[in-house]
Amino acid sequence: MRPRPFVLAAATAIAMSTPFVATATAAPATAKVTTYSIKNSGQTVSMVRGTVFRVHLHYCGDCGDSWSFAQKPAPHIVAFEGRKNTSTAKPPAVGGENDGYWTFKATGPGTTKIRLAEHSAQKSGRVTKRFTLTVKVAAALANSGCPTPSRLAAAGEVLGQRA
Repeated sequence: MRPRPFVLAAATAIAMSTPFVATATAAPATAKVTTYSIKNSGQTVSMVRGTVFRVHLHYCGDCGDSWSFAQKPAPHIVAFEGRKNTSTAKPPAVGGENDGYWTFKATGPGTTKIRLAEHSAQKSGRVTKRFTLTVKVAAALANSGCPTPSRLAAAGEVLGQRA
């Protein structure tokens, strides 16, 4: 069905009368994943819902050291998606350096903390290092006011016509 001229004119008028502001509701699938390290400990970072990020921490796993959550983030704000560990030692060798990567996804608006603690085997499992990251998640950037299919359909209904 071909759109009627006055419906197109109404849609154009709506589009032209509203200011344009870019919107972002989620990180694109090809977006670069931001990585935070011990250097970022104590910082507050801001992002939009859908952003995927990770924390990278170095440790001596072959020495018996390990990182674990001291406080997991609130899952309705930031979801923990998984952990990957790597070592420079190629089996059967031991003594390599280890890296832990924790992956997270911003799931909803709010503020939460990610707290990790390194436990040392040489110090009877005591905490020797701490990592804290405060994450603020926005639902999305401000609404652009740009016409969406539902707004265009509503414009047609206001004029008594359907597109």
